[in-house]
Amino acid sequence: MVTPARTWLSTPSSRSFRNDLFDKVGHANDDSESGKVSLSGQTAIKLLRSILRTYPQLILENASDGGRFPGLVESLCGQQQNAFRLAGLQLLESFLRGRADFAPLDTASTAVSLAFSILPQLVLCQHGPCQIVCFEAYGTLRGSDWMSISKNPTARDLKHHLDAILSFCHQGCEGSDPPHKSTTGEVNRAANAGVRSAACKAVGDIYSNCFLDAGEGTGTTWSANYLHWQEENISLLSNDICQTMVQAMADGNAAVRSMVSTVF
Repeated sequence: MVTPARTWLSTPSSRSFRNDLFDKVGHANDDSESGKVSLSGQTAIKLLRSILRTYPQLILENASDGGRFPGLVESLCGQQQNAFRLAGLQLLESFLRGRADFAPLDTASTAVSLAFSILPQLVLCQHGPCQIVCFEAYGTLRGSDWMSISKNPTARDLKHHLDAILSFCHQGCEGSDPPHKSTTGEVNRAANAGVRSAACKAVGDIYSNCFLDAGEGTGTTWSANYLHWQEENISLLSNDICQTMVQAMADGNAAVRSMVSTVF
């Protein structure tokens, strides 16, 4: 984002514009019976996604906008129609990717906690475009994000999320084993090539973000805790990842096979 626009968005003079933009996004599902996002809603969502992709500080550093954003995503993703779910997921993914690229490494957000609750639900929605965006969002999460949920006894841990993603990596492969069953008991039989490819890439991104760096926190105690968390999880997950990627390498689709290289 160009500096003048970023500077203006951070000032009180942009408050009216931001309120109007969030209001339009909030009304995008007013005509939910039609199953389509309104034209004004589509425009507002596209604009907000563009802003968040390059200026996530709009959410991270502004209490008002940061407080409204999770509600907008939840409202859209909570609809039964895939068009609204997709719009909500795209908003969430744009923010998470912007945060990964342009925000300080130790920046936390309630929207990250929201991602851990929404993504595992909608990844099972049997709608390819939604599933692909779910996997793209998963790939933006940092190692510190994953470690943070391990401290919450009621939250799904890294293995639970990764097991679900792995179940989409090799469906329909020529000569592969029967469909992989996740820890939730779901069997995913109909993953198309785009979904399989996105799932494989997500596995590679998660592995890189979690295990190929020293963490994003500061201080000796934090670093020691993060290294301990890495050691526990890498031994727990490596075997499942390798087995699934070997099966994905036999996929009949070249795009899926090419994504295996992001893991190894």
